[in-house]
Amino acid sequence: IARKAWDLFAGAMEQGAERQLESYKFVLERNPAPEFMFNGFGPFTVERKELRSQIITVAQSTGFGWERTVHISGSKASGKTTLLRLVGEDLLKAGKTVYYFENSRDLNGILPAIRDHDKELSERIFFLVDETQANTGSSPFTFLLKSAKNIVMIGAGIPDYGASSEGFSMRLQTSKLFITRQELEKEGIVDYFAGGNASNVEQVSALVFHIHKDCGGHVYPLMRLSELLVPAILGEGASAEDCINTYDSHNF
Repeated sequence: IARKAWDLFAGAMEQGAERQLESYKFVLERNPAPEFMFNGFGPFTVERKELRSQIITVAQSTGFGWERTVHISGSKASGKTTLLRLVGEDLLKAGKTVYYFENSRDLNGILPAIRDHDKELSERIFFLVDETQANTGSSPFTFLLKSAKNIVMIGAGIPDYGASSEGFSMRLQTSKLFITRQELEKEGIVDYFAGGNASNVEQVSALVFHIHKDCGGHVYPLMRLSELLVPAILGEGASAEDCINTYDSHNF
């Protein structure tokens, strides 16, 4: 009797997880401006068609797990969610099955259903997962990145500047989205890129200030471009002027 009761309970739980998974199916629907906050699209959406095409090409490439996983990284209000939804639209128009998770934590309660669904699939489907920074160490992420055979994840989230990148040993922590010229030093950004070496501060400052001006103080492109260019000063003895010329000639 106990075994039968357990089987009934487990079956009900499994069906509940499957129904919950189905509730995340993405639908092709755009609403006008009044519904923007609920739908994710407004009347003046930047379509980014070329970027969307690149993302989908990678996601549909041959490969396994992380090899075809795409992550859209950017600061708050940089358009990650809108881009993620636009990619979902393109996939739906191409006849693909798409699920959209507003927050990566939504995956936690339905991992068994995700595993079972992956086994039953004969062709790829797509999971669009927003706010990935909230749940990166979870079991669902591990499964989707390492084990899923027919579920492709396209995620979007905020990069973590609380840990050092490969090229820099110091830690930087800032929660600001836009930063003033004066705050570059106050927030420790110049020291971060100078690597604690006083002899590099002048050249690094000149480069970072130049990038800051071009980016309008937006932290994410400022950090990313600085990460790409500052190593030439630290490791190759280049001047700030050399790096600025490289920056300008590549039309970043």
